[in-house]
Amino acid sequence: MFLSVNGGQFAGLHPELVKFVLDSRSTDLPRKYKVDLVLVRGGFARNSGVSGNVNTATGSIEVVSEIAHYPFALQLIFGEVHHQRRGAIEQFAQYGLDEKRDVWLYTVAGHVVTKFPGDYRNRERVDLEARQSAED
Repeated sequence: MFLSVNGGQFAGLHPELVKFVLDSRSTDLPRKYKVDLVLVRGGFARNSGVSGNVNTATGSIEVVSEIAHYPFALQLIFGEVHHQRRGAIEQFAQYGLDEKRDVWLYTVAGHVVTKFPGDYRNRERVDLEARQSAED
């Protein structure tokens, strides 16, 4: 899905990711890729090619791509992560295609309301914060 959302040049820039995706038996997802799974309630769908998230307080930058459609959102994170992660699933790549495992997954449950990747606020919170911002 991420190869589709990011267009033609993406595959050429990430050949090791392409190799992993094309080999259904591979358990070698390169460490520079992280994948988070988020549970999302109904509403909108959202696809985001590669984009950057900047924390102006810390100066940290994260590069991500996102696919969000009820009931899941997936974030592909490139390189270093600067936030506490919930729903990390890249470790699933270490299991074989037919291997069965019991796993515990702690993730976030949210909404897809805005166009902004990684924003899982509900409509009420978005509206409240918009009003507060307009008052400032």
